[in-house]
Formats: sequence, C-alpha cells, structure tokens
Amino acid sequence: MQFDRLILTKEVEFYQFSYRERPYEIVAYLLLQDAFKPASKEFGWQFYDYDFEPNDNQIFVKIGTLHELSDVEREYLLSFTDGLLRFKPSINYVVDFFKMDFDIEWDYPKDEGFLEFVDKINSIFKTTIALTNVQSINNLVQE
Repeated sequence: MQFDRLILTKEVEFYQFSYRERPYEIVAYLLLQDAFKPASKEFGWQFYDYDFEPNDNQIFVKIGTLHELSDVEREYLLSFTDGLLRFKPSINYVVDFFKMDFDIEWDYPKDEGFLEFVDKINSIFKTTIALTNVQSINNLVQE
C-alpha cells in the first residue's frame, strides 16, 4: 500500500491510502487530530479500569474505509498509525475505523476547490479543520 499526506496543519494530518499497483484505487483515509489536552477519564474507562490517569495529550485517530479491509490492510493502517505516534511522549489515542459511503473525490484543487475538499473531510469525519489561507496548500503546513 502507498500513502499520500493531503493535509498538514497544526492540529490535523490527513492521509489517503491506495494500492501501489493501482494508485487511483483508494483503500482508506486516515485523520489524526491533536486535542492539545488530556483525554477525559471517561475515555480511559472504555479501555482500562477506573484507575485510568490520562496522559498530557489526546490524539483522535479516525480511519474511513471504502470497503471491508483484509487483515493485511487493517494491520498496515494500524502499523502506520503506530509508527507516527509511537515516540510521542505522554499521549493517549485509539483508532476508530468506520465505513465511508463514498470516496472523497477531488482533483488537486486549489483556492476555493481546496476549501470544498476540506468541507467534505469535515462532513465525513465530523471534524472542524479550519484553514485561514487557502493559498497555503502550496506550503508544507497548511493554515
């Protein structure tokens, strides 16, 4: 599988995954969103006991899939995510997989087309990516 990072802001990273031999066949999208605050106690109680002490920061991880993933595909996505977050100090995260009803179609938009692309991501992933400068798609970090 191959990946492309499509968005990088201070709070969000967004990736698209496809097959190497068929790069136009999208497998999944990965969104990482930094909360810049600790996880709630209730978050930890879902996975641990009632003695959960949150770390300094929570990262929200959502993977939208376009078809039922094979074990190999699922493991690749989890390994990729772990590789990004493993060395971050004092974080909590859990990966939330969900099935997408349709692909996020786009053709490397610029200006207003990029804002429409971000609006689609916000709608599907139920997030609030906000860009203040649509020209920043040309920069490493978009804002």
